[in-house]
Amino acid sequence: MAENEETTQTKISFLAQNAGALLVIAMLATVGGLMAYGTTNKVTNPWVIGCLVVGFAALAGWFVGRSQQKALPRDQYAKQRTLLGANALFSTLLFLLLLVGINYVAARRHKTWDLTSNKVNSLAEQTLKTLGELKAPVTLTYVFSPTAIGMPEPPPADTTLLEKYRLASDNIRVKYVNAALEPATLRELNLVGFDERRGQPTLFVQDESKGKNANTGRQQIDTIDESNLTSALQKLGKNEARVLYYLTGHGELGFNSSSGAASLGTARLRLEAQNYTIQPLTLSSTKAQIPANASVLAVLGPKSDLAPSEEAILQKYIAAKGRLFLALSASETAMPRWNRIARLAGANMLSGFVIDAEQSLGQSPQVVFGPVIDPAKHPILGGVGENSQVIFPGVVPMKGVSPAPGGLTVTTLLETSPSSQAVPFKRGGTVERGPFALAVASERGAGATTPGAPPSPSQMRAVVVANPNFAVDSNFAYAANGNFLLASLNWLAGNELLVSIPPKPPVTNTIDMTPGVRRFVNIFSLFTLPVVMLILGGLAWWRRR
Repeated sequence: MAENEETTQTKISFLAQNAGALLVIAMLATVGGLMAYGTTNKVTNPWVIGCLVVGFAALAGWFVGRSQQKALPRDQYAKQRTLLGANALFSTLLFLLLLVGINYVAARRHKTWDLTSNKVNSLAEQTLKTLGELKAPVTLTYVFSPTAIGMPEPPPADTTLLEKYRLASDNIRVKYVNAALEPATLRELNLVGFDERRGQPTLFVQDESKGKNANTGRQQIDTIDESNLTSALQKLGKNEARVLYYLTGHGELGFNSSSGAASLGTARLRLEAQNYTIQPLTLSSTKAQIPANASVLAVLGPKSDLAPSEEAILQKYIAAKGRLFLALSASETAMPRWNRIARLAGANMLSGFVIDAEQSLGQSPQVVFGPVIDPAKHPILGGVGENSQVIFPGVVPMKGVSPAPGGLTVTTLLETSPSSQAVPFKRGGTVERGPFALAVASERGAGATTPGAPPSPSQMRAVVVANPNFAVDSNFAYAANGNFLLASLNWLAGNELLVSIPPKPPVTNTIDMTPGVRRFVNIFSLFTLPVVMLILGGLAWWRRR
């Protein structure tokens, strides 16, 4: 009985002597629990539960200790201990206040330091400037399908990029939509060309100040990188209405198609989502002319040649400030007038069709793909993305005009492999050797030598493509076909606003050592250094023994 009373007295004495320390422990545990909850946002997190248990235990010990202190007789140092305890409590509260304040500021003013040599973890200056000019909140909605990407969560590279944008501006908000789990949200977004089964992730950019209008204040990105995302943010503030005319009367594909293998319905929806008005145009009447409000004139796969009057109208259009998108397909029918128009636009058309065993898709050498190797070569390629491919189901032989006439600047955007061949339709014809151009861009006038420069009113631009079927619905969402069409038309209309931000691959720094140096390092680290430490330790022991 005496031993139990002595043990109880010892426990009471311990709690009474360390009551102040227990109070500090309770406060620190509370702060730790709050920080753990703020980090994980889960009350059931083990760290949160552990901090709460320690905090309650320490607080209970403090109450018991204080009650025992009151029962003890006061000595001459009681006042000093009270002052020291109050000082410790005040210092602890001040420290906690400072800690909470730092966390509050850090949560709203995120700051990181990129110590990599090529700043691989930082946004480009163009991006930071664009984010700083945002006047209203912008929501970045990332739509993905777990089945298509083969993982339940978005790729880390995409989430890291979006997080950089969110932390760089208070006006950026990021949302993630799982197409398989949120079909209602997917329908509300009204995405164009997104295939839940095999489609790549899509980023929907919405200016919240303009509501949910389908034609203003919104952009859709299929190739998610810094260049395309920054360009989309710039387009939000300059989303002017533009008119695209497509030529009819020669068997061309039309944007009014809504069904069938040759439908351009997806392309039309994507263009209308970027505030384009799309209208047909015929030049066969005697008073025909190309309207002055035409931002772009598109000609997609004509099957018959131009009339002399139509050729004259197009020549005049190109000689002035014309913006022409011309896509010709391989045909046995001679079309010399279309070939002359193509030459004025910077492309030489040859006869026959192209086969390319090296850059073919599947078992068909006539289905040729053009890789984007250098996106900085032209603004259109910058909008498509590095290492992307544009698939052409059938290619007419084409080469860029050289030398370019009349101050024309001609750029071959995509081309076949050197082993490709142009096969004539008739036996006995000449077999041309590649490479052949798959797409050619040309421009003339002020700013023509500066990629991405704002076009002047007198500037002419043209894009000539070796086949129009890359843009039909069955091919639009395949590879980078849709991106190439949209980037081409936007560049022609002067609506490209493409920011050329080259990729920043991580730099790996290595040290190359000769075999002799490697042997020295191995011997020094495994034998010499331990022996030296043993000798020094032995000397120290000998001197102090």
